[in-house]
Amino acid sequence: MDKNLFRYTEKCLYGYGQNCTKLERLRRELSLLRLRGDVGVQDYKRVAGSGSGSPVFRFVVKLEAMEHKMNRLEQITKPVKELIADLAKNPNSRNPALMNILVSHYFKGLQVKAVMQESHISKSGFYALKYALVRKAMRYFVF
Repeated sequence: MDKNLFRYTEKCLYGYGQNCTKLERLRRELSLLRLRGDVGVQDYKRVAGSGSGSPVFRFVVKLEAMEHKMNRLEQITKPVKELIADLAKNPNSRNPALMNILVSHYFKGLQVKAVMQESHISKSGFYALKYALVRKAMRYFVF
């Protein structure tokens, strides 16, 4: 097993909610920036000399930086969305327990004891399910 991929996958699971929030914020900012830019670019097209100091250049650089951040966040959140969809559509005997650990522990940030009490499982059962969940999620993170 690749320990680095395991850690990376777990990090993405823990950060999923925060990354989705960032992604939505960036989408809103980008749409507002594009609306504002449609007017601004038209005004600056008439200005001679559009070098790296021009407002149009700075605007385009800012747009590209935001799109790059969005692409990176989408690359991180897409595998988790696919995992959620897979767990939801295949209700075999383990998937509800895996989904519960995913939501309770990784998304809500509940401690191990709280998840164990909520799910009525032992400590070893929790860690076995957590390990199985991360192993399952790793399949979606192979780029």
